[in-house]
Amino acid sequence: MIKYAFFALLPIIALLPACDRHESEHHHTEVTFVSPTDGQEIPEGQASDIELRIDFSTEGEHLEGIDIRLFTTASPTEAIFTHKIHEHEQAHSFVQNLDLSAYTSGTAFTLDVSVCHDHECTDKELESITFRLE
Repeated sequence: MIKYAFFALLPIIALLPACDRHESEHHHTEVTFVSPTDGQEIPEGQASDIELRIDFSTEGEHLEGIDIRLFTTASPTEAIFTHKIHEHEQAHSFVQNLDLSAYTSGTAFTLDVSVCHDHECTDKELESITFRLE
């Protein structure tokens, strides 16, 4: 009887190391904030046409989901701009022009990017930069 129980559990035991190996894999996505850049000060006169340009690339895996969120640093719960991307490529470029002229000189902004490596988004990377109007 014990012999049969062992053989019944053998396939389950064989799968355990494979699950651990899969969970320990870490994927990395290169996120490049082309514009604006971290710490950049944008002249208030150019605030009506600010280009957000972000490049994404990953090796071996493909991009599953990307969330982009812009908010003033003083009000992180109030998003000015959000965008979701669902790509199955190894590289993607995002470009969007925004009008931030309603904000005054000295306003600081945070641009957050969240990249998912699987459909359930259990493997996620977060990147962010800050910039301001001068």
